Amino acid sequence: LICFQVYEVSVAPLVEACFEGYNATIFAYGQTGAGKTHTMGSGNCRNIEDDQVGMIPRVVNAIFRLTKEAHERGDWQIEVRVSYVEI
Repeated sequence: LICFQVYEVSVAPLVEACFEGYNATIFAYGQTGAGKTHTMGSGNCRNIEDDQVGMIPRVVNAIFRLTKEAHERGDWQIEVRVSYVEI
């Protein structure tokens, strides 16, 4: 699967659930060299194809887009807290 497909199937529903009051965690686990860093965070690379942008940049974009939409509707007061850990 390419990053876009992984995001749409596995991550996007979690981001949307956060705006319904749920917490979400996205955890990448696997053997060294399996592609975890690429899959999670490749958004800081220049000249990368849109379908290969990592999960973290996609989530951040979605959070700010959904926050802006909610603010424009006057629906919610929103507090965003994010943690990122790489071991």
